[in-house]
Amino acid sequence: MDRPRTLLIVDDEASITRALARVLAAPGRRVLTAQAPADALAIVDREPIDVVISDKDMPEMTGLALLAAIRARQPLAIRMMLTGRATLDSALAAINDQGVFRYLTKPWDEVELRAAVTAALERLDAHRAELEARAIAARRDAAMADLAAIDPRLLEVAPDRHPLTRSPLSVGIEAAVDRIRVDGPAARDADAELAPLLAACDPSALADALVRIPVHAPTLGLLLAPTEHGIRASLEVGAYVRPLCTLPATLGRAVSGRLAVLARVDLGRDGEQYGLVHLSADDVDADVMLAYDPSAHGARLELRRLASGPDDGPAERRDDLGGRYRLLDELGDGATAIVYRALHLALDREVALKLLRPTEARDPRAVARFLREARVASRFRHANVIEILDYGQLPDGRPVPGDGAVAVADPRPAARRRTAADRRRGRDHAPARRGPGRRPRGRRRAPRSEARERVRERRPAGQDRRLRRRQSWWAAPGLTQEGWTVGTPLYMAPEQIVDGPSDHRLDLYALGCILFEMLTGHPPYQAPRSASS
Repeated sequence: MDRPRTLLIVDDEASITRALARVLAAPGRRVLTAQAPADALAIVDREPIDVVISDKDMPEMTGLALLAAIRARQPLAIRMMLTGRATLDSALAAINDQGVFRYLTKPWDEVELRAAVTAALERLDAHRAELEARAIAARRDAAMADLAAIDPRLLEVAPDRHPLTRSPLSVGIEAAVDRIRVDGPAARDADAELAPLLAACDPSALADALVRIPVHAPTLGLLLAPTEHGIRASLEVGAYVRPLCTLPATLGRAVSGRLAVLARVDLGRDGEQYGLVHLSADDVDADVMLAYDPSAHGARLELRRLASGPDDGPAERRDDLGGRYRLLDELGDGATAIVYRALHLALDREVALKLLRPTEARDPRAVARFLREARVASRFRHANVIEILDYGQLPDGRPVPGDGAVAVADPRPAARRRTAADRRRGRDHAPARRGPGRRPRGRRRAPRSEARERVRERRPAGQDRRLRRRQSWWAAPGLTQEGWTVGTPLYMAPEQIVDGPSDHRLDLYALGCILFEMLTGHPPYQAPRSASS
């Protein structure tokens, strides 16, 4: 769960509530207490409660009456009774009539009490999971029924690769795409030229024609987004979005559903999902990533071709990448990408170019995360933040963002002082305009002495690779799996590697490591690389 578990303890004796709160306090839990039933009901009306532990006998209201009132307000809350005068009749009434999960007696056994609360939370998780599964199934059935009512062929999926054939519709759309690519910023949308073709097409044919776009032009991304006038189709050309056409609402929803079915996306689930469409087109086998994000107004889709090539080995080295960049030399490498010094051919300017490894470029989540970070970073405009000039995909499907400068530290003392100050100003500018990122920031700035002390204390070790962690902490939904985190251990505080707290001090630690390396030429702490995971 995203929120902490909330326990509510109700007893007319404050000493009892305090003692229970101390026993049941644990990481990831909030323990609320109330001495009066009226106060307890006010809490229940104000916020969701996971487990309620109530005394049986209280002056204003019996425990059974209170649990019945809480059950009416929050049916999913697990209810437990605690009494100093237990009788068989009262226990049967609580369990059978009110569905009380546990009936405990005073004085309580701490081990038994903790075990009872743990079991209650597990019961709650199982119940919620069952309800969510039913809701997902109902939404899935409704969505599939809607598609079948439009055209049953929308639900047909080939067992291996979906075959695509050329048609007048696909030829017309690809011609419009080529014109928009050539015209660049001056390009107009293709509504007028595509209107006759769209008027006579069916959803399946249009879906096939649209999914051909990233196969026909691997450097482009195709976006479908709901608007008040229908479903807007746009092309993402590097860091810019160019409109293609607007589909009528009914046709657009059918096409979006068809593409989701081809990618085997679960139409019943909420939140962003990622899938692959395995295609066979023009004697070429290609995999297209589909990001599917449903909402009350319709689904937003993003389609991109994934890289093809060998599964193993280093990233392919080519001196001229798609006619846009010329590689000069390698600056550094990591678990997921390699950074090159390159020449931006159109601008005649040296840039730092980050290129995903082929193995990562075939992972839809890695591609989406990489491009989203580039998209967010491209919005920053500050003298002390490296500018993102461009991002997109190479002809083989690999994403690539190009940084507008290479961070180089001047060894002179005065420049070193400016470097530290400038880095802090750039860091302070970024949170105001940032999107999802890897290290959540807090508002409080720790004193310099604290940052220096943390740098002295930490001894991060390990290789630059994906690291397991029991809790996902990256803010972007759907892009980081539960139990994993992504980062470079040389700049990661130990709290990010083990199950520790995540707050603004992680940024301070990383900033200290980067400044140290800029001024000395090496990171503060290093360890031998290991093949173990």
